[in-house]
Amino acid sequence: MAVHSPTDTPEMNLPAEFDLQCSPTDMNGPFEAVTAQQKGGQASGNAMDIVDEQQNTPPIDDRLQALYNTYHTSYAFPISPHSAHKQHASDLAAALLQRHYPASQQYRVEQCALGPITKYGVNFMLKSDEEPDSDIDLPKSSKRKTAHKKKRAVHVDPTWHMINPENMAAFVVRKGTVEVVEGVQTLKWRTHTHLVVVLDDLTTSLRWSRDSLNHRGDVLSDLSGVIGGMQKGHGMLFFGPRLELYSYDANDAYHPIKPWTNPRWRMDMRTSSLAEVDDVLRNFARQEPVYRDGH
Repeated sequence: MAVHSPTDTPEMNLPAEFDLQCSPTDMNGPFEAVTAQQKGGQASGNAMDIVDEQQNTPPIDDRLQALYNTYHTSYAFPISPHSAHKQHASDLAAALLQRHYPASQQYRVEQCALGPITKYGVNFMLKSDEEPDSDIDLPKSSKRKTAHKKKRAVHVDPTWHMINPENMAAFVVRKGTVEVVEGVQTLKWRTHTHLVVVLDDLTTSLRWSRDSLNHRGDVLSDLSGVIGGMQKGHGMLFFGPRLELYSYDANDAYHPIKPWTNPRWRMDMRTSSLAEVDDVLRNFARQEPVYRDGH
């Protein structure tokens, strides 16, 4: 039996503003029951068993569907200090994390602080008025060159789209592993992945400049590397009504965060079904991080 040491990471309750519609214990209950049924009532620590359990997640229930619908439909209304966007996003984030990283497999989902990069929020440089709308996640369209008179360059200070830290939240998934020191078993919790919530209505997204030094996924960078101690990892982002999935590689000093190598790394939850999102997350959650200390 695993024994918790006094130095283990303490249980962390969500603040009142992040209070879930269902408690973490209630939400994890069905996973334990299904796992026990699939395993004939026996728990297993085999790595392959864990993968099998992730593949056999329970059917989507009415509660999760309601959280999903409430979240993406909230973006039909303006974001304000008094709106419930953050609460809805946090409820859905916690529910999805606890579904794909269940307590029955030694995972623990907690709210955590934002990283240093997002201490003062995030901002994105906007295009000049002369530039056309475009999606910065798509390849830049090549324009046919035409002869034209060179215009004198005029310096204009760029405008910015800013998102304040009060419109952001973060969750960490920790995984418990048993360590044996001098015959004493200790359950040690280690950062496994993160999910960051960023409230935004995406009305300016087609005006974001490719010259901006900031990328949306950067909000996960310091959480994975500096705080999580990972060499390679992965993280999730609720950016407005979109789910975005990212990979982290500390070996890339300039662009450690990149979109996950899957065509569905970015999904608009207003037009994607919960079943589609759940299927993508099921595959994404199979990844294991690599830590700087080699473990």
